[in-house]
Amino acid sequence: MLGIMREHTDGFVLLRGAFPRDAAAACRAAISDRLRQDGIAFDDPSTWVERHSIPELYGRELGPPWSLVYTPRLAAALDQLLGAGAWRDFGLGWWFFTFPGVSAPPWGAAGHWHVDGAHLNRTPASPEGALILIVMLSDVAERGGGTALAVGSHRKAARLLWAHGGEGGLRGPRLSRLALAELMDEEGALRCPVVETRGKAGDVMLLHPLLLHARSKNLAPSVRVMCNPAVSLRAPMALRPGSPHAMSPVERVIWQAQCAPAAAAACAAADDDELRPGRKRARGAGRGGTSEDQSGDDDDGEAAAVAARMGFASFGARRQRGR
Repeated sequence: MLGIMREHTDGFVLLRGAFPRDAAAACRAAISDRLRQDGIAFDDPSTWVERHSIPELYGRELGPPWSLVYTPRLAAALDQLLGAGAWRDFGLGWWFFTFPGVSAPPWGAAGHWHVDGAHLNRTPASPEGALILIVMLSDVAERGGGTALAVGSHRKAARLLWAHGGEGGLRGPRLSRLALAELMDEEGALRCPVVETRGKAGDVMLLHPLLLHARSKNLAPSVRVMCNPAVSLRAPMALRPGSPHAMSPVERVIWQAQCAPAAAAACAAADDDELRPGRKRARGAGRGGTSEDQSGDDDDGEAAAVAARMGFASFGARRQRGR
């Protein structure tokens, strides 16, 4: 369904049309009702604040509209990035909303740059939070509060995790500080490009778990509605060449990060045959109803648009550099 290429550059991919727009509208309506309990109304600017969050978690077991987000298309993308049957089911949680008219230009990051996992002692092989999703329930226009992404920062964070994580691991805040110390210049600006998350309701941005990202200013005229769940693996990552299953794209980036720059080419060659688009993995029990989604067929013409981007792929995503 979705092609995967070998380059390990950006650390994110936009999956367009991951679930139907009418499902996004129904979820948005349900969330609107929930926010009214907090005195916030999407249609009343007098109630708007710069940002707001709610702690609820909505899973597929609740039925529509939440179950409509869990499409075969989304499952196929997760299978390709993490391995078929390798990931655990997840709920739609970590709800964040940003509102227009309360932030001053220019557009830029408004929150702290960070790697997710404040509650985790993360090691290179940690199965927790193996992929971060940005689930868009509203259209996110240019300068519309889409999450700011630090391009390629996951590779730096992965190298630091190998160097400092050890068996005890590193918590997200510590890893974030180490990465920022190397990625920021003397004036506190990131040396790497910054991309803003943009898309339509029903799109999902998928992030490598070690990618630095931050909340951004919403300078557009509409409310941004999204949630930010993490997908975990059933077992620790298998970070070695010649493993009994093909190394996933997420694992591949982390495994290659342990190599010194001079050995990077040999490191890449050692597992050059590990990655095969659409290949199933023999680890853990599979989830029901997904095996038919593992084909490498280009059923919607998107494989031709796959670009050398992330450490995953770019399923036709357009990039917009932050200013």
